[in-house]
Amino acid sequence: MANSEFSTITEIVPQISYDLIGRIVPGITVLISLIAVVMGPRETLHWMDEIILRPNPPLSGWAIVLAIIAAYVLAMLLDGLWQIPVCIRRLRGLPCEPDLTHPSTSLKFDLINQRLPKAGSWMTKLYAETNLARVLILGWTLCAAINGWNMIRSYSLDKLWLECIFIVVIAGALGVSSSITTTREDSLKNLWEILKAQDTSQKEDRKEQETESLSRSL
Repeated sequence: MANSEFSTITEIVPQISYDLIGRIVPGITVLISLIAVVMGPRETLHWMDEIILRPNPPLSGWAIVLAIIAAYVLAMLLDGLWQIPVCIRRLRGLPCEPDLTHPSTSLKFDLINQRLPKAGSWMTKLYAETNLARVLILGWTLCAAINGWNMIRSYSLDKLWLECIFIVVIAGALGVSSSITTTREDSLKNLWEILKAQDTSQKEDRKEQETESLSRSL
């Protein structure tokens, strides 16, 4: 009973962590950034100060739940925008992955997740961090575009500083995304080689056992 409960937890936790890291956290971050664009950075800081530091926060439990849902949906929509080139390739009948060798990246990930659960959880975290970076890149780019348009219509120093901040964090998110992608690809390659070595070792052990059984029978 305890083993079954533990296995259930290990299956659920990676999915929860993926939603938390890859959707809720970046979605909330982008929502706050959009509020800063609409209300202004000073007004947003004052608003957050009122919400967080007050003894009796004005937000109810339902408002927090709705904010989390909105952040989750926003993150999914932004990730969907990121996947548009892949969808276009799929509609045109072109391969979605640049690497056409068999097995595919998705198959490697599924096999690693089944054969090496701890490594699979690590890979799931890397995929979630990749999704986080993508959502932040698109979300902050959208915020920078809106803020730039507002700055053209009515210039202010606060908007200029906000635009500079968006440019810096977008550049940082691009760098993080590149680093995580490299780490994920290297880890996937290394784990796949480990699986292949394990399979080869198991085949050799079977051959030795069969040889020993045949020699004993003779």
